[in-house]
Amino acid sequence: MFRKQIFLTIVLLVNFSIIAHVQAGNKYITENLSPKVLNSKPISTKEIDEWITKVDENFETYRKVTKDVFGQSTEGGAVTGYFNGSMLIKISAEFFGETGKVITLYYLREGKLCFVLKEEQLYDRPIYDGEPKIVEKKLNKYYIAKENIMQWIDENHKLVKDDGKNYSVEINHFLNDIDEFRHLLSEQKE
Repeated sequence: MFRKQIFLTIVLLVNFSIIAHVQAGNKYITENLSPKVLNSKPISTKEIDEWITKVDENFETYRKVTKDVFGQSTEGGAVTGYFNGSMLIKISAEFFGETGKVITLYYLREGKLCFVLKEEQLYDRPIYDGEPKIVEKKLNKYYIAKENIMQWIDENHKLVKDDGKNYSVEINHFLNDIDEFRHLLSEQKE
């Protein structure tokens, strides 16, 4: 009888220990690697910036998949996906043209788009006319929650107001890109 009580006590202690360990691990993941639940409260641009910083700080630890892309620009391009385990958390898309290139970074939290950084570089001459120099850079930042643009900061560091059309055009473009890039990055080499 006494042995049975000791055995049951040990089993209970082990179970409580496992439960506490799992909950502590889940708390770490929740606080450090996943967003505050998007539907529980509005997410702030500060929280998105913190997420981007965490993603970029761990850049070297992610699995990287790169695919060439043709048909989206005159000189082709490449899309690179960064995976934390099986979770896609960042996409870098670079497309080349004769007179410039566009680099777009997409950040995802729990599989949802949360931030886009789009840089357009314009050259002083076409690439076939010698070594071009970058003469202008346009950088736009888009903060996104629940598949809607919360804030758009243009190349002049000014907020772009939503006129009822421009935000929806941009977010639809980004969401279509994400779907296309996910599909492309999941394709196996033949």
